[in-house]
Amino acid sequence: MSGCFYQRGPMSKRIRVWHIEDDPLQQDSLRQNTEELLEVKFDWESFNCIMDACRSREPAPDYIIFDVGSIGLMQSDQTYLSAFHRLRDSFPHTPMLLVSFLPHLPAMIRQEFPDDQLIYPLTDHNLYVAVAEKLAQLEGLTL
Repeated sequence: MSGCFYQRGPMSKRIRVWHIEDDPLQQDSLRQNTEELLEVKFDWESFNCIMDACRSREPAPDYIIFDVGSIGLMQSDQTYLSAFHRLRDSFPHTPMLLVSFLPHLPAMIRQEFPDDQLIYPLTDHNLYVAVAEKLAQLEGLTL
């Protein structure tokens, strides 16, 4: 597992994040930029596809971040929706943040997830800030 954790304040806890993204450069850059913006090191595990995350024997993470448009999210003939259901069923109590560079998310995806879990449309520039802001909000941290 990549990443580590150091104390931030007296009540710090270990924050586990899984990132599902098929681009290794995005995997590394999102972790590095989010940690830098929040001044926190996460226990950060990256997966190339949803099915790899579902098969993980690691304890459930605190948050799952995934790119809706990642080619690696899909394997064989699975649809996006069935992959999302599989992930949500595997980790029903884990907040999921869906990020997308697509200008419009398909209606079926918007119907499945609350607006506060959808982060789109993104550019490379605002991806890091948007994810850091959302994690800060959920964890009560400040940027």
